[in-house]
Amino acid sequence: MEHSPPPFFKRGPTPLVRLLLCSLLSIALLIADARYRYLDDIRRVAAVIVYPLQRLAAAPGEMLARIGEFFVAQSTLHDNNLRLAEQNLLTGAKLQKYNALAAENAHLRELLAARQRFPERTIAAEVLYAGRDPFTRKIIIDKGEQHGIKAGQPAIDQFGVIGQVTRVYPWLAEITLVTDKEQLVPVQNVRNGLRAVLGGTGSTDQLELKFIPLNADFQNGYAHEPEAVAESVKLCIATGVAGLSIEDNTGDASKPLYEDKIAVARIEAARRAIDQSGIPVVLTARCEASLVGHPNAFDFALKRLTEFAEAGADCLYAPGVQKPDEIAQIVKTVAPKPLNLLVSGFNHQLSLSQLADLGVRRISVGSGLALAAWGTFLRAAKDIKTNGTFDLLAKGAASADLNKLFQEES
Repeated sequence: MEHSPPPFFKRGPTPLVRLLLCSLLSIALLIADARYRYLDDIRRVAAVIVYPLQRLAAAPGEMLARIGEFFVAQSTLHDNNLRLAEQNLLTGAKLQKYNALAAENAHLRELLAARQRFPERTIAAEVLYAGRDPFTRKIIIDKGEQHGIKAGQPAIDQFGVIGQVTRVYPWLAEITLVTDKEQLVPVQNVRNGLRAVLGGTGSTDQLELKFIPLNADFQNGYAHEPEAVAESVKLCIATGVAGLSIEDNTGDASKPLYEDKIAVARIEAARRAIDQSGIPVVLTARCEASLVGHPNAFDFALKRLTEFAEAGADCLYAPGVQKPDEIAQIVKTVAPKPLNLLVSGFNHQLSLSQLADLGVRRISVGSGLALAAWGTFLRAAKDIKTNGTFDLLAKGAASADLNKLFQEES
């Protein structure tokens, strides 16, 4: 007579098969969630169910924190009140200035028949806890869909943007911080209008500025006549540059510098081309009197840079200037326009702090780094040939450091 075991003792799939099935199911759910977002509704329902439990679990900690705040020392409160009163005065002054600018902006928009901007609406929120995934940088706040939070909204603190709302639940919201390696934030330099993209690295204290705008050394504009310079500038802008420089060097050794009238007209033409494009490209005007060996290079450059500033150049540049008093005089003459200074072997004794004190606002090293590298190469080669020694090779960069440098993502 054949006996079969009771149902309680029946054996199902082996543990290995169960593990394989669960793994396949997990992978399928991950793909469905990441690609097709099928689990969003399930996640929202789960968030609603778990929310009371989260608040209940957080209640003891919140209660202890409130009790601690209740027993704050009187001296601490006094110091905080003084600090807040001072901050209120400073904020009040800034608010008055903001209101005046807002009124002026509204008037200008009315004159230009421009579309009015809607006033910004802000929602104060408190951080409840950080995300559980150690490979991401996310936080959970105590405001959600019921409070007007929407996916895509920026999250800011008193210093600026800290992240973006990426997931919203009825009473909670998830914010991905700017330090997350998958997060990208468009940024703008308010001083010159240049734009870039700021990306997270996964580290809490490091960000990466991606796609840094390029400044073009545009020679003499690859043209002589002002109209032709303007056309060249338009083509240059179309490549996506953030800045370009136009020099007054003709390329003709017999007559190396353009005459005053045409030199100024060339900068004016470049300025018009940039303004017509509507793109805030930085225009740098260069006077190369020192480089071509003009007998009175400093006075000539001082006069020409002044004319270039009046013609619409954003930044002034006279490569070859090296004396501190001459640098200071140029800075003062072209102010408030910034001065760019070339630093190379002929004026290497000047330090960054010295140049900042003189008023220099931008520094170029030109071919300085390449010349330094080639100089070391030539000295080492000469040492090997003449003396048969290899001492200078000991000062070279380590191969491992160079490999690591070139392997890093750009």
